[in-house]
Amino acid sequence: MKHFKFISFFLLFLLFQSCIFADDLNVEDNSRLQFVGRVMSDANNPVVGVSVIAKADSYVVGSTTTDANGFFHLISLDATGRTFNNTYGLEVVVNEFSLDNESLTEHTSVFIDSRDRFYDFETIELKTSAQLALNIQNTENTSDTFSWSLHYTNTQCNQVFVEGQMHEDESDCYSQTSVFRTLNENTPNFSRSYSVVLNTEAQFTYSVNGSDPITELIQINNPNTVYNVEY
Repeated sequence: MKHFKFISFFLLFLLFQSCIFADDLNVEDNSRLQFVGRVMSDANNPVVGVSVIAKADSYVVGSTTTDANGFFHLISLDATGRTFNNTYGLEVVVNEFSLDNESLTEHTSVFIDSRDRFYDFETIELKTSAQLALNIQNTENTSDTFSWSLHYTNTQCNQVFVEGQMHEDESDCYSQTSVFRTLNENTPNFSRSYSVVLNTEAQFTYSVNGSDPITELIQINNPNTVYNVEY
């Protein structure tokens, strides 16, 4: 009897949770949207079997994969929900769940106030991603202050469409990301890996004890690039 009560309570809890999470999800009655296009790599090759999904408030409302030539035809519920940029719309995400294409970047499009039932992406290009491992070490165990910054091309491509037209000022596609840190005797070392776009250039700038900054360029020509700094 206690086991039955526990199961009943658990099912009611799940129902309650689903009601909460669905508050921001709005689905138009028996209405569908269609998205077509072709996914290509930055080497100009079709990307085969990559996932293309439609999401509203993190709920998947449509999904498909690309064919042998990189083409896709996605049919989605006409739904809106909270998106990655805290607006209300429908997200179309390419390469979010494709294990065979982990070396390629992810591409997200957000549609806000779309009045069209059909949208042709034409060509979506996915960049090849790489890992940049940055290791900074105080090898002399000094009390120096080491200030540094890293600028690199990130692997995110997020585009925002309002009434079917892309808004450049709200979109962010493979932009430059900057990281700033200061190391001292309390935290003398640093190690971290960053997801970057392959065949790009990163910039590392540093200064020791307030001296004139020195800039070094890092060529991201390897899927696993390691950059070591000692001071």
